[in-house]
Amino acid sequence: MTFITTISVGDCVIVAADRATFHVNGSASTRSDQEVKKIRETPGGFITGNGIAELLEPVKDRFVSEDPKDLAAMIQIIESEQSEYLFRQDYSDLATKWVAQTSWKLSMAWRMDDRTSIIAASYDYTIRSVIAANVGVPFLTFPSDVTLDENAHVRLMLERGQLTSSDAPSTLAMLYHNVHLILDVVGLLRRHGRAISERIDFAIHTMESRLQFDDLEFLS
Repeated sequence: MTFITTISVGDCVIVAADRATFHVNGSASTRSDQEVKKIRETPGGFITGNGIAELLEPVKDRFVSEDPKDLAAMIQIIESEQSEYLFRQDYSDLATKWVAQTSWKLSMAWRMDDRTSIIAASYDYTIRSVIAANVGVPFLTFPSDVTLDENAHVRLMLERGQLTSSDAPSTLAMLYHNVHLILDVVGLLRRHGRAISERIDFAIHTMESRLQFDDLEFLS
């Protein structure tokens, strides 16, 4: 598993992902030496994800090339790629398990009640749909060696420590604070020996702009 967090902080979504990859052997996975950037920009926002690369990447590619405009189009892409993956794997029990464990996290503009907002969303296999995050509540994916206590502690850090658009004196101050908060979380998990890569990539999606950078660029 990888480290990913997607947070809605008002009319702004922050996506962060490490670059760690894993070799899959049956149902087991081991850390590989290869590192990759996992966040892709789409016409509508950003997309990243966790799970089996053979399923993750085709969905990312289609979100980039097809620009699904509504929930039905997004689900159609995901479900068609799930079916193709299962077919390629002869509908094995292991493939079915990987389909259930593979998910995507998004930022996108969403119109509701005559107002457009930037929201964070995540595909939920249990309900076969995409759900939106409440402001201030992060979507999180952790490496498999993160304990339940660490999981709970990190969630609390992010929920209590973040600044939303309405709390911050400026957009820049809000972004600076929240990126540092995420890096504090990463640092804590690394000190506990968890499998998180050295580089962390970020994507910022606001009503006015989009931006991508890594932690080294941010701290320099």
